[in-house]
Amino acid sequence: MNKEKLVRRTGVALVLLVSVGAIAGSPSTTTTYANTATPTINTQMAATAAAVQKLKPYQRPASFYIDVTASVEGQHIRVGGTTNLPDGTILTLNAERDFKQTHDAERVDFLGLNGPTQANVAVHATHFNGELSAQEENLAALMQGDPGGPVSTVDPNADLCVVLYTGRDGAVNGPWRQPPQVRADLGAYGSFLRGSHDVGTFGSLTKHPSLYILATTHVPLDPSALVRDLVAVQTLRPQVAALPNICSA
Repeated sequence: MNKEKLVRRTGVALVLLVSVGAIAGSPSTTTTYANTATPTINTQMAATAAAVQKLKPYQRPASFYIDVTASVEGQHIRVGGTTNLPDGTILTLNAERDFKQTHDAERVDFLGLNGPTQANVAVHATHFNGELSAQEENLAALMQGDPGGPVSTVDPNADLCVVLYTGRDGAVNGPWRQPPQVRADLGAYGSFLRGSHDVGTFGSLTKHPSLYILATTHVPLDPSALVRDLVAVQTLRPQVAALPNICSA
């Protein structure tokens, strides 16, 4: 991890490096690790599309939802949930801990140490499941000399963010974020998501704005080691207190 993992709240969009997991014709989901070589987007989309064709016809609901749950198991965070999005829809998961400095706005540190910092999972039969790392880098080392000052507050929880992206990934002509059948069900740029809960818009001033859904929850994650490391390098002892969830798509 480096300081690029630390994201300021004010005026900065999180740029997620997304690689899409593929359904291989079975109910299980595929978790893609950020530091693991993966097949090309086209290969993954083709595999997902082939699997979706075997599923029963999708009846589009009046509105869409994503409900997410999470639990810490050892050094991992198990993420699961239910949704009425179509089978084969790709959801992006990430976990973060919020903190605040004496001279700066709230910031986040993405979790992940020698493991996944985000994962991409596919919806199957209204459910999705994934796994993220619960381990943290040494925030104290990263924050030494930071102009925002010493860390004053650490959240006792980890925030879990689940995002449904539509449209294209990054560039105007980048790869599609969703397989063909899901684009047909939701609209290539998510037009059928309008009116659903927790919907936002990317690129509102561009030729092709895309809609997304962001769902969040939090899970207790012991901050004592983090506080201990911070106390060793700064004179201020951080307080442990809940901070506003700033998950962002």
